[in-house]
Parts: sequence; C-alpha cells; structure tokens
Amino acid sequence: MSTGPATRAGRVSHDVPFVAAGGSDVGRVRDNNEDRVLCDPASRLFAVVDGLGGAAAGEQAAAIAVDTLVARLAATAPRDAAGMRQALLAVNDAIVDAAARNDEWTGMGCVATVAIYDEARLILGHVGDTRAYLLSAGALTKISRDHSPVGVQEDEGRIGETTAMRHPRRNEVARALGTARLDAGEPLVDVYELPFDATQALLLCSDGLTDQVSAATLRAIVARSGGEPERVVLAMIAAANEAGGADNVSVVWLQGVDFDWARYALPAPPFAAAPRSPARRSA
Repeated sequence: MSTGPATRAGRVSHDVPFVAAGGSDVGRVRDNNEDRVLCDPASRLFAVVDGLGGAAAGEQAAAIAVDTLVARLAATAPRDAAGMRQALLAVNDAIVDAAARNDEWTGMGCVATVAIYDEARLILGHVGDTRAYLLSAGALTKISRDHSPVGVQEDEGRIGETTAMRHPRRNEVARALGTARLDAGEPLVDVYELPFDATQALLLCSDGLTDQVSAATLRAIVARSGGEPERVVLAMIAAANEAGGADNVSVVWLQGVDFDWARYALPAPPFAAAPRSPARRSA
C-alpha cells in the first residue's frame, strides 16, 4: 500500500553547517499516513509527529501539530527551552480546541519529537514514543525517554530491545498531545538541551521505524549512506517496510558536515553514554 516516501532535503550554513533530510511513508499495512515530518533547515526546525485517533482524526491532529510548531517556533521566536515547551503546550490546546469543534475528531491526539538547532546546540521537545537519537564518536545514543509502559521498561533496562520491539503493549502511550486539557502542574513535555557540532548527527523517528528496525541495523544503514542524508532517510524507511511495514514510518536526519559516517561500520562502543549534562525538564 506504500506510495513511496516523500523526502525533503536542504543545507544551511551557520556556526555549525549541516545537511538534513526527512521523509514519511504509509508502510505496507495501513491505508493512510497519520505521520507528519517537518524538515526546515532554513529555520533550523525539525520534527516527527505521529497522529493518534485513527483515519482522518490522526492525520488532522498531526497536521495541526506541524502548523502550530511552525507558527510558534519560527526563526524569529526565542530559541530556548521555554519556547519549546510553550510551543508543544500550544499544540496540545490547538488539538483539543479542534476536536471540540468536530465530533468526528473526538479523542484525537499525537505524539511528537521536535528539534531546534541554535548556536551549536540542540533544543529537543518530546511527548510520547517518537524518538530522538544522537550519533557522536561512533555511538548511537537514545536521548528521549519513551512515555509508554514498554518504553519505560526498556529505558530502565528491565527488558531488552528485541523484547520491547515484540511486546504486545508496545503501541500504548502514557502521554500524548491533544487528548485532554491539562491541569495546572500536570507533566506533559520533556525538554532537553545538548551541544551539537559538525561531527555529530541527529535522528528523529516515529515508532514505525524503531518497532521494526534494531539499533544495530540503524548503525549499519548510516555506515552505508556515503554521507548522504537522503540515502539515510530512504534506507531507514525501506528497512522498516522490509521488516513488515506494520505502521507508518517517518524519519528526519540532521547531519553535521564533518560527520564521519564510515565510523558506524565499526563495532559499537561497549555502551552508548549519554551526552554530558543534558538539561532535561518536564512541564
């Protein structure tokens, strides 16, 4: 049922030049694509959004999310953790408001992972089970923490990657944008800040990739990419479809111009240490 992934690529020069590409595909089982990607190197804004609610409702929630993120995180807006948090809370409110106006959209929502590049750092916003990975010095490190029962167990080391990928509850999420109004002080958004230089790369993806493709395979795809972001995106989407394509799959790839892709053909480090002092906040 796949119509082929759409990709978007671009190059921008700031303090740390980078190249980027993004793509999304319906997969081999679903009839419609509830994922959306945002890959805008000019404004240094990137996101993967996975709609919830089925059919038109999930697609609508994801579209509202992207439109709201663009409006709230334009290049002229504050490039900081508070701005990221407020943008994702605005997404929540916009989806709730839209659902209230249309009974067919009741219960819709989305999960999302968003990145802004600013002055040699990344600001990441995250809700749900989409993911962000940093690739640095040969290691592939998961930055975001899954807001899902299975993801929590995997992140805490209680189950392994293979078990998590095959778990019958792997599609359940504990946090999502737009499914309800928030009470004061209720946690929803995780925000991370970490350094990002020209030797590193960032992967944002939906669970349609990570439920189908192991971290070892992701590394191998990077090693075969020849340093071309579009090839990374298309190869990761193809790998998910070859593994069954059970869900929509979306990928955004941000790569510093000095990223050593060939290094990922070597054995993985004994452990993938988290970046030094990432600032994690919840709101």
